[in-house]
Order: sequence, then structure tokens, then C-alpha cells
Amino acid sequence: MKKTNFFNFKHRNIWDIGWPTSPRKFTLFIFSVICVIIVILMIAFSSCTQNQRAKKYGGKMTITLEANTKLVNATWKEDNLWILTREMKFNETPETYNFSEKSNFRVLEGEITFVETKK
Repeated sequence: MKKTNFFNFKHRNIWDIGWPTSPRKFTLFIFSVICVIIVILMIAFSSCTQNQRAKKYGGKMTITLEANTKLVNATWKEDNLWILTREMKFNETPETYNFSEKSNFRVLEGEITFVETKK
């Protein structure tokens, strides 16, 4: 019975990690790496709620309030956005409020727009 080396290290260099040698294989390798990165980013961003994206990653969010309600205040508690509203008086008109974050380095700045409506 012939004895075989299970790992087949006999004729290979220990540092040979299998990089593609032909241009076609290298292009396919780079394309595969880019696809894996895109899938990881899609999973990461789809698992976040719109509140989390606006707060942590600087996204934009628009909230349309119920008819005949006025915005009084909005605040964050952890990843949840709490909105304080009241009934709109007869002579009040609907308004739009823009809340935006200003960071030191002007990156990851979130913006939330509240839109009031009237029946």
C-alpha cells in the first residue's frame, strides 16, 4: 500500500497561499472580494432602522405628523426618537421643521424633517 501525505505539503512552499497567477483569475478574485464586501455592507445597513441610520451614520429622515398636530419637541432616548405633539389650533398653519446635527469634522451629520399637515 502506497503511503500518501494527507496535507500534500511535499512540493509546496509554506508561504504559497494560493494567489491567482493569471490575469483572468486575479480579476475574478478581486470581483469576488468586492461582492463579499458589498453583501456585508448591505446586511449591516439593512439591519438598522431608519432612526439608527439617521442618528449614527448621518442619514436623512422625513416624518409626516398626523393631521392637525403640531410639533412641540423631539428627542433621542438611546436609538429611539421620541416626539412630543399637541393638537393644532384653528388659526395655526402647518409648518416644516428641519433638525440637523452639526459635528466637529462635518461628517456623519444627520437630518430629520418634520412635516405638519392640516385637514
